[in-house]
Amino acid sequence: MRNRPISSADKRKLSKLRQNIDEIDLEIVNLLNKRALNALKTGMIKKKAGMGVYDPAREHQVFKRVQKLSRGPLDETAVSAIYRSIISACRARQK
Repeated sequence: MRNRPISSADKRKLSKLRQNIDEIDLEIVNLLNKRALNALKTGMIKKKAGMGVYDPAREHQVFKRVQKLSRGPLDETAVSAIYRSIISACRARQK
């Protein structure tokens, strides 16, 4: 497929969309760090209680909840994959 020239109006739209994405990425990173901090605190409480970090029932609960929360365009599989990575990273920090 050959690239066609992009109009100046579409260039402005593209620039604005990319700016929006950059702003959303900042929010996502801040929220991920906030979530990780809460996971660390959870891990400390679990450790103090002699509990393990891995809680499959809780993870299943999280997956089901976020799947229901997503209204698209990401499907349940994509949302689960993203959350699997988030949970894995938070679990690694808890250890």
